[in-house]
Amino acid sequence: MTSDDTSSRKPGFEPPQEEEQAPRHSGSGASRNRVPGAAARRPPKGRRAWALTGAAVILAGGGLLWALWPDVSSRPSSDASPRATSTALAVPPGPGTVSLAQSGQILGLPVLYSTIKAAVPPGVRWEGPGANTPPGFNIDDQLYIWGTFSESSARALRMEIIRYSSNNKASAALRSDQAGCTGQNKERCAGYSPPEAEGSVQIFAGKTGRFETLGNLGDDAFSVPVIQQRFKSPSAMEQNETTYDVGGSVVECRFRNVRIIINWRGADYPVSAAGHSPLQGTRLPYGQSRDQAISMVRAIISKLAR
Repeated sequence: MTSDDTSSRKPGFEPPQEEEQAPRHSGSGASRNRVPGAAARRPPKGRRAWALTGAAVILAGGGLLWALWPDVSSRPSSDASPRATSTALAVPPGPGTVSLAQSGQILGLPVLYSTIKAAVPPGVRWEGPGANTPPGFNIDDQLYIWGTFSESSARALRMEIIRYSSNNKASAALRSDQAGCTGQNKERCAGYSPPEAEGSVQIFAGKTGRFETLGNLGDDAFSVPVIQQRFKSPSAMEQNETTYDVGGSVVECRFRNVRIIINWRGADYPVSAAGHSPLQGTRLPYGQSRDQAISMVRAIISKLAR
């Protein structure tokens, strides 16, 4: 989800305090050593150009899919281990407190990882925050990704906190996301494409219900049920990657000039579902996921109101 103030990001960091750290890249330097006879085996200049162009297209396409993805997950794993990365990464540095104007408008967000960690449901692992261009971190549009996946259960949590330059712009963005949530599944609702989307867009599609206005939550808020019948991790775009039938909710809230978006979905699968794709079982109930998402929103608002 983007705004006129910010743009989408890609996951990129892991906390140093977690027990499991991603292995550091060994940097063997083998690719830098000259191979005897390599010059004689080089393809013609035209072929090299086509190869480089193809690689660039593949990389650009992968980045676009990652940026567009409205959901979050890790690779399926029986022990819910974090997504492998080539470098041990850390929580991005930044202020620990919010910066407020006398009017109450939020001038600067704090890094919200610690606040979110204390509020997420137990057993869900942190995948990292987003970044505009790694290793950069956009403090004004913080994207946090959590997930746990196995053949017996799936949990996918995506949290985005965006600071706008005015209350009106934050309100307009929330209303735009709510507009398609009519229960007809004809337009985008809270960032989800209609279920009939074709091709690779199917992994971004969700069957959504009608929005529900939420009172006593920030300055304006709504929730909507969502079902994704072929949820797929963007960190593993292979054709043979397992897909998951998951359900849950989206909760969006405006607090002053900040918009908070929480996507919380999951399911539990019977033993008989193992080996199938998508895995099918009992989806996370809408009411339960909505209430849990509301609790997470309240924790973030409490941090921003100080």
